[in-house]
Amino acid sequence: MKKYVPLILAVTAVWIFSGCLPEEEEPLDAPVVRAAEVERPTTAATARGDLVSTVKITCNYRPLSEKTYYFPVNGYFVEAVYVNIGDDVTAGQLLAELDRSDLLEAITEAKYDVRQQEVNYGRSGYSSAGAKQVEIAKLKLAELQNREAERLIYAENDGKVTFVRSYDADTRSSSMENVVTVSDRSVAAYSVGFAGAENIKEGATYQFNIGGVEYPVEAIADENSYLFYPDVPIADAASYGYITVEIARSDNALYVPGKAVKQSNDGFVVYTLNEAGLRQSVPVKVGLRVNGRAEILSGLEEGDEVIVE
Repeated sequence: MKKYVPLILAVTAVWIFSGCLPEEEEPLDAPVVRAAEVERPTTAATARGDLVSTVKITCNYRPLSEKTYYFPVNGYFVEAVYVNIGDDVTAGQLLAELDRSDLLEAITEAKYDVRQQEVNYGRSGYSSAGAKQVEIAKLKLAELQNREAERLIYAENDGKVTFVRSYDADTRSSSMENVVTVSDRSVAAYSVGFAGAENIKEGATYQFNIGGVEYPVEAIADENSYLFYPDVPIADAASYGYITVEIARSDNALYVPGKAVKQSNDGFVVYTLNEAGLRQSVPVKVGLRVNGRAEILSGLEEGDEVIVE
């Protein structure tokens, strides 16, 4: 057995020594170096279409006739005003009145006196003296009633109240003050002055917008304004409306989004991407700008992509 001992020791030593050696690591893959990723800007294609620039012109309601009411007497307390702005009134309707307390009793007595004189006239056998007394009594009554009428305001025509003066409890009447204004509402008419309406053409047809509803109207020139008569029900007529007027137009225009056009020292430019994906400026000539679009008169072709953002 002794002759095998060295061999066993040698094998054991080799095993122990080999177990202490570090394991061989697998080689790692080389890192991949990539070009920096660049976010592509938003672009839009140059296109064609009709560009139309418009302006809204406000027109105010214009009554064809208007009646302004005054108290013709001064110094009496205002008893009441019975209407408000916007009220519809009819002919003969009581609109306002002054204090009549000093007249009412006198009128009652005058009416009684007329009846009494008429009775006396009959009893006198219809004498001329009796007739004279009847006439005097009637004249006195008429005078009182005329004085009363001066303190009452009645509407002379159907219409809508467009003005009402406000009074305090101790306010007295003045013959110089407008109390109530009533406008004729049989036909809805609107107007706009020539100043500020240079783009309106006499005889042209426009769309008249009242409360979101459009009515075709013709522009009719008056002395210093344009008149419009939309076929709107009087109940729906508002205090104002507007028409849309075309002020500029370019049909089949070449255009890009307006925000793609930038100001430069020499005019205007847009930015595009070259074949390498880099930005480049392109000088352009700009025409009509409307509704977020800019007309391109030169510098681009239809389909060219421009940078928007």
